[in-house]
Amino acid sequence: MNEIMSKAYPYFLIFLIICILFLLYWFRKIIFNTGFKLIKQGEYEKAIDKFQKQMEKDLKNGSNFYGLGWCYYMLGFSKPAITNFQISSERRFREVESHLLMAILYSEENLFSEALKNIEKGKKIQKKKIIMDKLTEFEINEMIGWVYFNEDDIKTAFKYYEKAIPKWNKYLKKIGKFNLGEKFSPVNYRIGIIFMTKREFEKAKKYFEYSIKSSPNSIFAEKSRKELIKLNN
Repeated sequence: MNEIMSKAYPYFLIFLIICILFLLYWFRKIIFNTGFKLIKQGEYEKAIDKFQKQMEKDLKNGSNFYGLGWCYYMLGFSKPAITNFQISSERRFREVESHLLMAILYSEENLFSEALKNIEKGKKIQKKKIIMDKLTEFEINEMIGWVYFNEDDIKTAFKYYEKAIPKWNKYLKKIGKFNLGEKFSPVNYRIGIIFMTKREFEKAKKYFEYSIKSSPNSIFAEKSRKELIKLNN
């Protein structure tokens, strides 16, 4: 047994070094990407300019396309968001999330066959992932639930959200409701709409407020404000 382990050890060490180098490369692409810093600040239009300038230097970097897609998504521009998420998935940057975001956007454009294709692609890739790019069970259930909600399959949508919401609430308690990142704005808006549909209006208000706090400059915060006005009248 010891002899086998001693022979396998050098190969394991090489594999470990390759993994570490890949992780360092991957994180460097994000950490030193100023476009993502602007996204965190909710400066989506400035981030778009930054990503476009970075693309002039590096068209192979999938993170630029993902970042650009995210900006368009947060500003409510579906078509350019889909285009850039498609490229980021092809560049294998946040593949699973890119496909599920495309699924959401296609469903909002009433292109449900395309939405379902992207769900299946996302789920298939998710199974192959070990850690990197892997989404949580909550994220997958929430995003798939929204696609079915847009398809007016409310029963199926509620099933997915019944799985997702308890885990989301647990996560909110863990991080604190005032430490919400801008990425949580669309999630909270969608959950707010789900509770509106269930006629649980106080719960809906809470999530719309979270959405606004998460990213005041996003289209989801704007939609949340409109829903709160309706609820408060």
